[in-house]
Amino acid sequence: MNETFKTNQQTIEIEATATETINTKVVFWSHDKGTARLKFQLKKEGAIFPLTEGTIVPVCLLFKSLTAADGVGRHIYNATIDDAVSGLISFVLPDNILGYQGIVDGSIYIDMPNKQSLDTAGRFTFNIRRSPIDDMIPELEDYYYAGFNAVDQRIKETLAKIEKIETDFIKEMNAMQSKLNKFESDSKVQMDNIQQQITDKNLYTKKETDDLLSDVITDGQTITTLYNFRNKVTANGTANVHKMDRYGTSKTLLTPAQSGWVEATQGMYDNSLVVDGLYSTQGSVATEGTLAQILLRWNVRAQMERNYPTLFVNLGLTTVAQKSKWIRENTIRIIPQVWGRGSGLPAGENQLNVTFWNGSSWDAVPLVNDTSNVTLLSKNLPLSYLMDDGYVYVLAYGKTSNGTNQPSVALDAVQCDHRFKLDLSKFYVPQTQTATATQAGIAKVTSSFLFDDLTALSTYGGKILNDKIEGAFRFVTEKPASDLPSTYKNGITIGNASNVLGYPIPNYGNVLTIKQSTYRVAQYVFPKTMGSSIGAGSVYIRTLGSEQTEWGEWLDFLTSYDKASLVNVTDNQTIGGIKNFTAMPKLNGIDLIEDTGWVNSSWSTGISDHGGNVDNRLRFRKKNGNVEFRGIGTNSIVLSKADGQELGNIPAEFIGSNTGTIPMGAMQGSGTAIWYLAADFTNRKIKLSRYRQNTDTTWTDVPTGQWLTIHGTYLF
Repeated sequence: MNETFKTNQQTIEIEATATETINTKVVFWSHDKGTARLKFQLKKEGAIFPLTEGTIVPVCLLFKSLTAADGVGRHIYNATIDDAVSGLISFVLPDNILGYQGIVDGSIYIDMPNKQSLDTAGRFTFNIRRSPIDDMIPELEDYYYAGFNAVDQRIKETLAKIEKIETDFIKEMNAMQSKLNKFESDSKVQMDNIQQQITDKNLYTKKETDDLLSDVITDGQTITTLYNFRNKVTANGTANVHKMDRYGTSKTLLTPAQSGWVEATQGMYDNSLVVDGLYSTQGSVATEGTLAQILLRWNVRAQMERNYPTLFVNLGLTTVAQKSKWIRENTIRIIPQVWGRGSGLPAGENQLNVTFWNGSSWDAVPLVNDTSNVTLLSKNLPLSYLMDDGYVYVLAYGKTSNGTNQPSVALDAVQCDHRFKLDLSKFYVPQTQTATATQAGIAKVTSSFLFDDLTALSTYGGKILNDKIEGAFRFVTEKPASDLPSTYKNGITIGNASNVLGYPIPNYGNVLTIKQSTYRVAQYVFPKTMGSSIGAGSVYIRTLGSEQTEWGEWLDFLTSYDKASLVNVTDNQTIGGIKNFTAMPKLNGIDLIEDTGWVNSSWSTGISDHGGNVDNRLRFRKKNGNVEFRGIGTNSIVLSKADGQELGNIPAEFIGSNTGTIPMGAMQGSGTAIWYLAADFTNRKIKLSRYRQNTDTTWTDVPTGQWLTIHGTYLF
């Protein structure tokens, strides 16, 4: 059905100067319901003013009112855009305005989708009169805004969407929390069972085992070590044997042996531990062709000697080259890792290169990061890249200078992943084989001075037999073993215990005597058999030092030197006694517990310990395959309500097999505030997902100075 209108059309000029009010001379009547229409042509500087998509054209109508606050009533309606390209709009008077009688002043405005708005400066008037047929006219409201209904409807729709999202999110979080609670409950049961087994079977704890065993070496055991610059002090190799050097004035890549390298500053060492936006930076000088270089010297051989002080002694390896060769032959992988980027140039021009020393030159094709983001550059090196001096050399360098700029390299974190294996068979002498100075490990039982004089052992024909008596061994060289005079020769002897004055138990078997040139002497008394009676299985020791005139008291070295004290291949075992394990020990089939203790991490920019209290710092702990982290932070900057606001850093050694982002549950904020925590393992960050007051229905930005509690657990 065709619609009918009473239409008046006017032209509105959009000007910066005031224009005359347009007297339309139009009279609309109260009975013109749905037919009273005003139409306008919008122009600017004489040309048609087109309207872009999303534009709103409000029309404001003013009229006299005895009840309005300032004597003027005000209604605002949105005009219809009839032809956006031609700038044509129209406006049909609503029924409510027709209840007014008198002159109406109108004005037109434009709200554009790019947030700009303007007053067209176009003003017009028209008249409304009562139709004779209309006896009763509805009372006219003083104020009306057509947008209120639309806004109210949008608010209701938005609130409904938010409510559904929150309901779904809470359901998901409750499900995850249930799984987490079950995991924690199962873990606690498992831990309680292990602890009960330790108590019931009178087993040693890890610390007690370490105290009892002078060395535990596992046959075929794979060991992974991460080398970094933790606890490194500039110009000091005591706490950390690795080194970082730098150079910025060379036009060629320096070799590791070239002079000119300058050691890194303390700040560079400290900034290299975690990916946290704190960089170890080296720039080039503003001379054409020069480039910035940072050299990482990973001293694998020295680190191995520090971690396993008896390893190379037991192997009979004395030179650096021999030790380095053994490491190469037993290394499974060695992977240097560098997180960093280039800097010092305009966006899009920076570049970080990483290359590796192959013994004669740097690799010709480096790893490259030409983005502005911190990126991991790493490579599983050929084993030949571990040099005869025991080092692995890694070089990071940037672009060359054009003579005015100063390209730099910025390293956010560095480390070296080294995995190797140990074979226990290399530490024992086959049955009846004569001991030599290159087989020190065969005679190691406890204290470090016990078998220092290897020449004497060989000279006196010391022979070690693997007697297969529950895994024990004994010396068979027959020599006198009474109390030693000062003239007694250096070396190791064994004889009948009955020849020893003051021996602890009569007819007790053999005595082992060790004497050094400093007149430091020790005697061990062994039982005749790995006996069955109480007391018959103990081993006794006494010592006579260079400044002593009498022997010390006999001490019970092991409280029970019977089957329970030694490992065999068939029976269930405790871990008491002196033992060499050919595999990692288990407690009733369960791996021994690992506990890193609490390790401090760092907050992201704008976050600090709450109240300045170091007890609130961000910390991580790995225990029995589970990782827990906690901390209380305060923000000095406003955090956006958008997902993914960074709060703190996850140390590399606590990532494990995790990838991507994992929600950690709802956290408590200041007052009644709640927010959601997530762990981003890809970027190694703890993040804030959303924040709001408990009584609010919308998410908000986090104002400064808030109390942010952080706590979560996950599987390593």
